[in-house]
Amino acid sequence: MIPIPKKIVASILLVLAIVLLHLPATRDLATHNAWFAQLDEQADAYLDSGLKRAAWAFAAARTANAVISVLQSFVIQGSAGIIVDAGVEISPGEALDPVNDLVERFSWVMLASVTSLGVQQFLLEVMPWFAIRGLLSLALGCGLLALWLPGRFQARLAPFACKMAVAALAL
Repeated sequence: MIPIPKKIVASILLVLAIVLLHLPATRDLATHNAWFAQLDEQADAYLDSGLKRAAWAFAAARTANAVISVLQSFVIQGSAGIIVDAGVEISPGEALDPVNDLVERFSWVMLASVTSLGVQQFLLEVMPWFAIRGLLSLALGCGLLALWLPGRFQARLAPFACKMAVAALAL
């Protein structure tokens, strides 16, 4: 167990860290860091181009699926007699059914790709705010609480707060 004066000093430092995380000047140092600006720009450009390519591929696949479906619906009819009306119907477009299935499955894969890239782009924009202000503040608050709780609660909460702080800094 940590002695009371050390607890007070640690508590003051943790409260100060939480306050500094929420002040605009110090928060911008953490979230808009020049070291990571180039990496963020490259990631954003990569996600933008990937999202555009995936969206175009999805649109092309859905268009091809629609064209093939229309081609499949064409029917050739003919009759073979004067007395007996024995008509014949041939659907040459049915041969395109495997291609249509393949294109349809490809369009679903491209839809999943567009969704995934959109989520990644959203996380790239939101994660600095969420990780620094949300998770790190929560981790520091849990650490502060762990300082003052009895032994068995402290033993559970302190490692959790450390893991959360490491996760926030990694994000």
